[in-house]
Amino acid sequence: AVFGTLLWGTVFVLIALHAIAFPIFAIVTVAASAVNGLLANATNAMLRTIIPTREYPKAQSLNQGRDSVVSIAGSPLGGVLYAVAPWLPFAVASLMYAISGVSAAQLRVDEHVRDMVTTDRKSKRPDTASQAGCTSDAAVAPDADATAESAHTSFFEDFIEGWRWTLRRHTLLAICVIAALVNFGLNGVFAAVNLQLVSTHVDSVRLGFVNTVMGVGMLIGAVIAARVCERVHMGTGLVVLSVTSLLTLLPMLFSSDYLVILASSLIVGLPIPTINSLLMGFVFAKVPSEMQGRVESASGMLSMIPTLFCSALAGSLLPRIGFGATIGLFLAVLAVNVVIALLMPSIRSLPAADHWDDASL
Repeated sequence: AVFGTLLWGTVFVLIALHAIAFPIFAIVTVAASAVNGLLANATNAMLRTIIPTREYPKAQSLNQGRDSVVSIAGSPLGGVLYAVAPWLPFAVASLMYAISGVSAAQLRVDEHVRDMVTTDRKSKRPDTASQAGCTSDAAVAPDADATAESAHTSFFEDFIEGWRWTLRRHTLLAICVIAALVNFGLNGVFAAVNLQLVSTHVDSVRLGFVNTVMGVGMLIGAVIAARVCERVHMGTGLVVLSVTSLLTLLPMLFSSDYLVILASSLIVGLPIPTINSLLMGFVFAKVPSEMQGRVESASGMLSMIPTLFCSALAGSLLPRIGFGATIGLFLAVLAVNVVIALLMPSIRSLPAADHWDDASL
């Protein structure tokens, strides 16, 4: 929150003084993204000692709903503020980060709840080990809830340990590959959409409404997820997400009409909260407490690295091969993902939340 206040406040001042330059804006953007990457996942890493494992999918679906509301309001609001004055969105962002920092300073850990959750998890672990024949990751993983780490380790040791732990879990690697392909395909499509709309001189407010409509779809999906995420088999959900992501974006292969883009954006957002809740909940349940942050770092990098190239690739292809062909390239990636999800038994057989203890990561 402090970094966000300072970084976007700096941009606000520089734009207001007509002193902004692209290199400065690029540095601020990279710095803000780096801070987000380093610190934002702390809220997820701490959840294991705050809520019971079974409740995580529902909690995550509620978080998805919150994020969707922010997305619904944020994108068009940014467009409106930018239309008023170029510096105004950054001034408001800086103010929001300041409010966020004040709010974060008021957070207090309820030790009673933490102790209750930890005790409940430890009481269940021996039964899980005996019933599953010590095959689940929860059974073979170090008992991180029972004892704290005895020795201090460096950042690089933690980083390497997270990658080592992640690379030894075949199911987790397969999930990361699927997530990477979906992220690459979806981000590539919407990077192309945004650039196409900018090139056709669509105003900033209508441009912002693309993310708003997708946010509406995710908000509706979050409401659905809160009701079904505990009963949906994760393997089935992954297959549905893969197929839905491809089919709902197909119309843009044939048309760049604004209404077609809005319709596809709305529908593609519907299954995302349920799948995110299941994926994050499954990993949350199977990874020991001391490894939560490290594994999330490694799996997050595996899932997001391909998206680094989406905007550059879309920007390079659009003027050369056109909108439809560019969309087709990213849809081909989503098609590959469908094939992987359908052909991997270890993915298709992933169970619902009440059977996660018996599954292997």
